[in-house]
Amino acid sequence: MLSYKIDLSTLKPVEFISSVFVKNGINLLYGPSGTGKTYSTIKALNLDGIKPLLIDLDNNGPSLKDTDLEVEVLDGNKIMTNLKSITIPSNEVIIIDTWYEFIVNSGSIQILKEWRANDNTIIIIGHNKNIATKQDIPDMEDHIANHLDSKLFLNNKITKGKITYTLQVMKLRGYTGEPVIENWMRD
Repeated sequence: MLSYKIDLSTLKPVEFISSVFVKNGINLLYGPSGTGKTYSTIKALNLDGIKPLLIDLDNNGPSLKDTDLEVEVLDGNKIMTNLKSITIPSNEVIIIDTWYEFIVNSGSIQILKEWRANDNTIIIIGHNKNIATKQDIPDMEDHIANHLDSKLFLNNKITKGKITYTLQVMKLRGYTGEPVIENWMRD
């Protein structure tokens, strides 16, 4: 009989950046188009003193140019043509925008695992599937989304003419904060 015991005292606690992203993990933030997923992510990182690398496959560069956000925008289309030869330095925060374009062009999540192995934090921006009865389903295969380090859903609602943005923590091991954060990064 095979037996293996895990010594829980040797496990490191989960570390977070910007309170909701797993440091040195692969994170997913998804939601409807136009909810400010990329902007809010960069803002949260900047408030934590982090200037991320944005691999821009969603043409966000021009709209970010006139903001006060600190981000290094990399042309995702150029990177995708030479993906195997790209070397990302260690201890970076890398935003992939968007998941669909990344997976269509790369065909694999393996490259993200390799980047993460170099002590990088990966944040994937994705969209949600539009199903009449449920909006909180990412446009990513379940077997991938359910095994990432975090799964966060950013949604907007219009109530009495007022728009509110809600960040819902769908999966985030070790997280002890609020499971629903109203108007995340909107002040």
